[in-house]
Order: sequence, then structure tokens, then C-alpha cells
Amino acid sequence: MKFFRLTLFVVAALLVGVFLLRSKPESPQPVAPAMATPELAASVPAWPVAAPVARQAAGREVGRETGSAALDAFNKWAARYVALPENVRAKLVDEGIALASARRTEMRTMIVSDPRRALENAVPPVVRQELPRAVAERLEERVNEAAFFGVLGAVPMEGVETPAYRREVMTDDGGRYRAFVYGAKLALQTTERASIVGIAVDDVMAVDERPLRVVEPGEIPNHPNNLTRRRTVMAKDADGFVSGRELREGVGNARAVIEVCPVSGIESPAPRNADGAFDAVAPRQPVVEAE
Repeated sequence: MKFFRLTLFVVAALLVGVFLLRSKPESPQPVAPAMATPELAASVPAWPVAAPVARQAAGREVGRETGSAALDAFNKWAARYVALPENVRAKLVDEGIALASARRTEMRTMIVSDPRRALENAVPPVVRQELPRAVAERLEERVNEAAFFGVLGAVPMEGVETPAYRREVMTDDGGRYRAFVYGAKLALQTTERASIVGIAVDDVMAVDERPLRVVEPGEIPNHPNNLTRRRTVMAKDADGFVSGRELREGVGNARAVIEVCPVSGIESPAPRNADGAFDAVAPRQPVVEAE
């Protein structure tokens, strides 16, 4: 079963951080339940949130020009949604689902044409965790795992415009994506176990040039809205042969928590609320996410 590790440690006695590390899964994920309906999403009790931080993040998104009407419309809706009291938010869920679906189509196009820009316009986790599940499930999938990264050279035919290289990412659960890269990742050659951080929509993925992501203050570790998946996988039969493609959607496994530095042995507890559940990461607690 796939699992993640959430690690807090001190490096050289200067950095206390949380590292989200994905270990190699032992077997593919089972097919998750279908996406939640608006009615179900509205009825689910609210997850502990860091509302002020989410409102600030949503406000920044609204104020930033994306060059896309679909993205701007969704950002404005998200800002309105997180600014409302929880008891009246349900009235905006249907509108959010429609805008998220339109945004998804635009994000897929942007991943192919400009992966850096697509990553810059991904919905921040601190905002995702405030949204209804039915909306979050229609956003881009957040990817952070060790996976096969392949690079294929192409010789164009005369008169036919063909990219010089075709890149792809294959995940351990059978997911297969066309990968679009920029910056440092342009030099990455075929790698059996590459650190892949990025976003994906359907069968295309924008791969971040950085091997890890800095977690924003206010993010809640293991929030299900940041673990949503809608992944097309190459299904295999009992003998290990590919039997076709199938869509798997739902929420990925939560990350296990390790709160002792494997190097120094120093303990650094993860943020938790009074009920023992994970709480929002504090501004002075450096946190990074890596595979």
C-alpha cells in the first residue's frame, strides 16, 4: 500500500522542518470511491482550517493577473467562498463545481503550452483545504512521488513539425503521463526513480524544476483536499499484463508521521490541535515537501 512519511527534524541545529517523504509502495492503490456529490460535500463536517491564512492566499490569487478568464473566475469565486462563514458556504458549491470544471480544461492546455505558468497558477494548498471536496476533486492533482521519468528522442519527418523530445512519467500505481518540463528539468535524462513534484490533469503533467516544495504557513498536513486524485492508470491483470486504462479517483493515503530527526535524534513534534489532529503549520516552522 502506498504511504507517505511526514518528518520533522533539525538540520545543523538551525532548521526545524517537516519533510513529506514518499516511500516505495508495496502494491497499487485500490480504486477509490467516486467523487463526492455537492450534497454530500455540503453535509461533511468541516475539517480544522486556518481560515485567515486561506483568505489571505485567496486574496493574493484574485489580485494576480493570470491571463485566463477561466482561472480568474475561479479565483474570484474561491475568495468569496473562503471569506464567508461556514454555515452559508454551501450555497456557493454548485457554482464552484462549474467554475472548477471550466478551470480544469484551461489548466490542461496550460500544462502543455507553459508548464512553469501552470505550476504558478495551481490552487495553493491553504486555499484547497478550505474548499468543498466536490470542488477540490475537480482541481489539478498535486503530484509528489518517486517515479520513472523517461525521455524519448524524435526524428521529425520532412514537412512535419515534431518536438525534439517526448517526456513521460510513469507512477508505481500504473499512472502514465506526458510530462512537460522547464528550467533544470530540461536536462534530466531517463531516470528510473526520479523525484517528481508537480501537478497533473488527466494524462498530462507539469513537472516542477525543484525536487521539493516549500510548504506555506497555514497548510494542514494530510488534509484530504490536498491528496485528491483523478488518475488514469494502466490497469494490469493477475499475470501482470496491461489490460487497459481505467480512471481512479478519490483521496490518496495519508502520510505517516515521524517526528524524530534520523540524523540528530532531536524530537520536533508535528503541529496538532486540542483533539490530537494535525494543525496548521506555524509561520516560523520551516517545512518542505519532498518525495
